[in-house]
Amino acid sequence: MKKEEILEELAYLRDRLEKLDILFNMAETDDETESLIYEEKAVMLRYSYIVREAKKLGITAERMDGEWSKS
Repeated sequence: MKKEEILEELAYLRDRLEKLDILFNMAETDDETESLIYEEKAVMLRYSYIVREAKKLGITAERMDGEWSKS
């Protein structure tokens, strides 16, 4: 993966996790809740993998004032 692909993927996954949190709070049934838990776990596993790939390439990012600074 290229640096830009990794950064885009990380941004997408962070956004997805935020949306899953909102959906979790809106879930009305046990099935909905369980489904969201499994999806969150899958997204977290993907996020962990992409972070490892970023580290291999020496990609770093730090959060400043709610925004991510990429280096």
